[in-house]
Parts: sequence; C-alpha cells; structure tokens
Amino acid sequence: MQAPCCLPRGDSKEAVSHYKRALERTPGMPEALWRYGQTAYLLGDYPSADRMLSRAAAYFSNQSGPFYYLGLTHLKEGKSTEAIEALRSAREIDPHNLEIFNALAGPWNRGMVKEPSGNSWRRPT
Repeated sequence: MQAPCCLPRGDSKEAVSHYKRALERTPGMPEALWRYGQTAYLLGDYPSADRMLSRAAAYFSNQSGPFYYLGLTHLKEGKSTEAIEALRSAREIDPHNLEIFNALAGPWNRGMVKEPSGNSWRRPT
C-alpha cells in the first residue's frame, strides 16, 4: 500500500484514492480501513471516517489509534456518548497518552464524563 508516502507531502486526497483502491482489491483490509478513516477525519469527511474507523476498531482492539480517531470523529459529529466510549477504549489501551487525555478533557470538563466511584481519573505523569 503506497498511500503513507502521500501524507508527508500533504496529498491527503491521493492517499484516500490509494486506500479506496486497496479496499476494492481487498475489502475489509484492516490497515486500509484504519488509515482511510484517519485521513478522512483529517479531511473533515466525518461520515466516511466514522464508517472506516468503526470497522477498523474491530480489527485493532489492542491499538488506541483507531479508537482515538473514532472518538474525535464522534465529537465532530456531535455524538457525545459514542465519543466518550471510543475515547475511553483508547485510554484503556494507552493510559499515558496525553492526546487521548486531552481529547477526553473537553467532555470531562463539561460534566459529560462520569467515572465510576473508586475509579479516579487523573492526568498521567
């Protein structure tokens, strides 16, 4: 898959084209789903990002990236509950990632995130 070479050049649309071709050849290719979803998010195509990242998260249950971008996508779409769920999944996988912490901080500061008692949520050190 050649698409990652396009992203450093800032050619996200070319990257999306590569991912689409990869998925046409191999439907459900996990890496293509994940990177297409990430690129779609960065381009502001939230419906495509949502579709691709939801599918990718099922394959990458041990990686925080797809859940993180899925959470960000849901925040952009106004889906607070789904966003918090995805970001919590990302945090469980990678509890010291400050990007995930910061993404959850907005909803948390607005009182949208409620932690179960005894499960304190502190900024990672």
